[in-house]
Amino acid sequence: MAKGKPTRAAGDRPRRDLALLLFLVLLGSYAYLWQSRDWNSASRLMLSYALVDRHRVDIDGLEQQAGQPDVQRRGTGRPGMVAGDLAQFGGHYYTDKAPGQSLLGVPIYAIARTIGRLPGQPIDRAAMAYWPADYFVTLGTSGVLTALVGVVLYAFSLRLGASHLGGVLVGLAYGLGTPAFVYATLFYAHQAAAFCTLASFFLLYRAAHEGRAGLGNMLLSGLLAGYAVVLEYPVALVSAVIAAYAVLAVRRMRPVLVFGIAALGAASVLAAYNYRAFGSPFELGYAHEVFPMFRAVHSDRNPLGVRVPAWDTMRPVLAAVLWGRYRGLAFYAPAVLLALPGLVALVARKFYGVASVIVLASGAMLLVNIGYPLW
Repeated sequence: MAKGKPTRAAGDRPRRDLALLLFLVLLGSYAYLWQSRDWNSASRLMLSYALVDRHRVDIDGLEQQAGQPDVQRRGTGRPGMVAGDLAQFGGHYYTDKAPGQSLLGVPIYAIARTIGRLPGQPIDRAAMAYWPADYFVTLGTSGVLTALVGVVLYAFSLRLGASHLGGVLVGLAYGLGTPAFVYATLFYAHQAAAFCTLASFFLLYRAAHEGRAGLGNMLLSGLLAGYAVVLEYPVALVSAVIAAYAVLAVRRMRPVLVFGIAALGAASVLAAYNYRAFGSPFELGYAHEVFPMFRAVHSDRNPLGVRVPAWDTMRPVLAAVLWGRYRGLAFYAPAVLLALPGLVALVARKFYGVASVIVLASGAMLLVNIGYPLW
């Protein structure tokens, strides 16, 4: 996997002016839009607000923002919740999501409240379409990190033989021509996970091919790979692929050990949160779903709800996920079709490690998509 040497000319480094311009164009595009809440984003936002406003991991009093109250119980005190992206445990409500995105939102929200004098999220209120803090927290996390993904793609492309113009176009195509544009304006964890995994991989590539296997580089790469799991549980598969690349490409025990310890340290944030919220480091919010439809899919044995479908079921789902008009990747992001000739070019230039990581990571997430029945 370590084979493949950079083909760019010596000294041909990313231009800071182009990188900054790319970042500002992308971030400015995202800043123009104001997100509207849905259950998914609201569930994560409520944890950020509860941590800053009340220093608590439960979201009691905020649950109506992320779910549907039982209308039959209105007027009898606080109504129970019958649907939503919510977990209920020990008489309290929690987000059912991994906590990573909410934790990233905490400092942004705290700064926005201090500088902008924003009021705290009101409790025991019916669901709102948005709250002023939503904009700043979302732009400061999803927006900024998506723009940074574009910059990393530019820098990585140069190392794989692209010109400066080609690298910038890759960043723009990703940031403006795929659903990343949408998720950059939503408080989902998708874009934060994309940044963590890509940046971790990029740092490892530099360690393997540019002699950058120092303590700081490997420590940061490991932290990013580990925190990706705190952001989105299924991304653990991608982090595992990146860890394998670290072992096979860097090939030095000490840097790889630093990477592994850092990754485990970052991932331990998830264990600490689960212990605080659900009494066990291995207990996930998905095991305590409020919504009966979600409870039918998630369980103690399979909290993520992912399963291997039968082949006759898998074929139409695979087609729908890849090119269907409802949720097809190629339909909504035709630019990704260029990845196929791109992979051929990588193999032709003997970038076997990079090509392998792309295929394995993409394949892992594709399996997650076709293996989750509610999608």
